Order: sequence, then C-alpha cells, then structure tokens
Amino acid sequence: MSADVLALVRTSLADTPLWRWLEPGTRLRIITQPSALDAPVPEDVEVITVTDYDHSAQVELAALRAHRIRPVTHLHSVSEWDVLRAARLRERLALPGQHYASASAFRDKALMKELWQAHGVPAAAHARVEVPSDLLAFADRAGYPVVVKPRRAAGSLGVAVLRTPDQVRSWLAQHWAVRDGDFSPWLAEAFVDGQLLQVDGVYDDGQARIAWPTAIGNLLGWQHEAAPVHAVMLDPEDPAVEAAQALVHRALSALPCPAHTAFHAELWLTARGLLMNEIGARVGGAGTARMIEAGFGINLHRAALRGSLYPGSLLDEKLPTRPHASAGFAMVPRRAGRVARVEPMPASLRRSWLAYCSIRVTAGEASTPPRNSVDAAAHFVAVGQHSHQVAERLARATDWARRAILYEPHVARSAA
Repeated sequence: MSADVLALVRTSLADTPLWRWLEPGTRLRIITQPSALDAPVPEDVEVITVTDYDHSAQVELAALRAHRIRPVTHLHSVSEWDVLRAARLRERLALPGQHYASASAFRDKALMKELWQAHGVPAAAHARVEVPSDLLAFADRAGYPVVVKPRRAAGSLGVAVLRTPDQVRSWLAQHWAVRDGDFSPWLAEAFVDGQLLQVDGVYDDGQARIAWPTAIGNLLGWQHEAAPVHAVMLDPEDPAVEAAQALVHRALSALPCPAHTAFHAELWLTARGLLMNEIGARVGGAGTARMIEAGFGINLHRAALRGSLYPGSLLDEKLPTRPHASAGFAMVPRRAGRVARVEPMPASLRRSWLAYCSIRVTAGEASTPPRNSVDAAAHFVAVGQHSHQVAERLARATDWARRAILYEPHVARSAA
C-alpha cells in the first residue's frame, strides 16, 4: 500500500518542501498556517490552512477530518511545538511513529533529566519547581546563579538566569501564578560555566547518524543586548567531537526513543567534562538545517521525512560521518523601533563563502523586540576551511548587518 502522509508544518514551506523528497506514489496533505505559505505547492498536494495554529483545536480537528475523508498512513511534524500534538494524533489514529510517552520524554525537560539521572547520563543538578519554596530551596542547595526555564518551551523562551536571592524573589513575583492541578511548568537548574554545544542529526536503526557538534555563542544575548547568536561546527580533529557524539548517543538510548527521529541536542563542555542540557526529537531551529546542509550536503528535514516513511532508506543513502566543509550560522536579533533604512550589501560580502543571507526587515516597518533567540532581522550561513575562518566570516556579516539596518524610535500615530 502506498503511503498517504499528513504533515503538520508550522513554519516556512520554502524551508521544508516535503513534496520534493517523496517516492512516486506517496500522497501528501499539509496542515499549516497562512504565514507559512511562502512557496508554490504542486497541484497534487492538498494544503489545509488554519488561522489560529498555535492555540486552538483547529489543527487536531483538521487532521481528524482529513483522516475521515481519506485514511492517513503516516503523520509527520516539523516544529518542536507540534511534537506532542502529532504524538497524540498518531495514537488516536493508530499510526506508526513517535507516540505520547516518547514525545513527553523529549518535550518535558524535568522528565528528560530524571530519566537521564536513572541511567547515569551526566547533567547539571536540577529540580522541579512545584511551589515557590522549591525554587528558593534549590537555590540554597545549588548556589547562585540558578537557571529557571519552562519545562516545555523552545527557542530559549522564558529562560532566566537569577544571580541573587532578590532576583529569585523578583522572578517569583513577576512570573509565578497559581494553576489548577499539580503540573508546574517550571524547572530549576544549576548554572553551568562552560561552552554550549549542540549536536544535530537523525537517530535511525539504533544509531545517531551525522551527529555533528557545533559551538554556540551568546544564545541568551538577544534578551538584553540585542547581540547576534552564532554557531560554528567543530573541526573534525577537535577532541570534543567524539566525546559529544558518544554522550548524545547515551542520552538518546536513555530515553524512550522511537525507531527513527531527527534530534537536536544541547550539552555543556566544561573544564570537568561534558554535561547534557536537553534534547529534542526534531530538526534544530534557527540556522541549523541550512548549516548542516552547507557542511554535509544533507538536508536534515529530508532525512527526517524519508527515514520515517521508507525504513532503511538512510542506510542505502550512506549518510556521511564527517563534513566536507566547515560551516556556521548567525542570527542578528530585531530591535524595537521603526526600520528607517536597510543599506545594500557590499560586494565584499557577496562571496561564495556566504552560503545563505536573509534580511528579514524592510524600511518603514515597525519592529518589535525579539520574542526568542531565532526572531531575527538578519540570518547568515557561512562556510570555510576551518572553524576560525567561518567564525571570522560570520562576524563580518553580522557587523555589517548591525550597521546596515538602521532604526529610529517608533511613534504611534494618534487617531484623527
């Protein structure tokens, strides 16, 4: 029987043209939102658009309706925000793939770290914050600074670094609210002084494939300084590469991992070794997919889709184990105000080493502060012979963007 795929695509269809990666005879329907319709879709692909994608029941209702009209054989999701939703739908429709228990372990950071602790996977000290006194008690035990984060958010949304008891009390006064039931959305962690790494790839047939580490810089800088977030793949000879790959494999094995999934892991490289931070069952956001494609020649979204639909296909394709080029990405956050001008890019930057460039603001528009670490005014992917060269090239691109995108204070016009 040929596959009939229903895909939940919250973000850009231009970035995830799923129809290009299917075998002949596979049928595709897509549920998405209007803002994601940024690419032409073939006539034989049905697109179902919902207006309130994130917060309503429209996606689930549209999926159930589509299944009644023509039975679905596979359900695929792209965004981290859809992982739990897709898992519930698979269970409801008796479809293969990741189900809710597995999805919860990848989305709930408290549950994830408790499973790691039970299997001896190293991670920073942590605690669920069920009542306000839990945070105060954890800070007394772990010391300051202490990190507080939502258990199920993404994109560094809601992460706070609290450095004093007064900051803890202030955070509780601003962010804590009494909720029905016994589920608290917060997790406390000990602050880790180290280099943040991410490791991206696909888990298939019990193996983590590609699984290349990338050094992340200034992940939380967007919150206070509007400073660029940047990431550069480690060089193959870096001793942290094999150690990070081995730890991520241990971390995946400790979770109820599905037979096939993309993964995006974060870990800390410290003076005393590696610590897991968190891991998601999806392709990494920001510039991750474009960076991996620039370095490996592999599109992770394609590998995630084909691995789940056509078992064994990734073995046949013999995915590379190391990159053919060094690569990295950078995101320049938006700033508040009106975009007064966007200067043209100079010829000195329009080089082959700039694998991708996207300026995401236009002159005259009102710009708001970034909502998360991937809400960017400019996005770049660069390639080079080694990590230092890539970092230097990204710095040139982001320095230009910060000068070229000019803002002025936005003054709201009063009604006549």
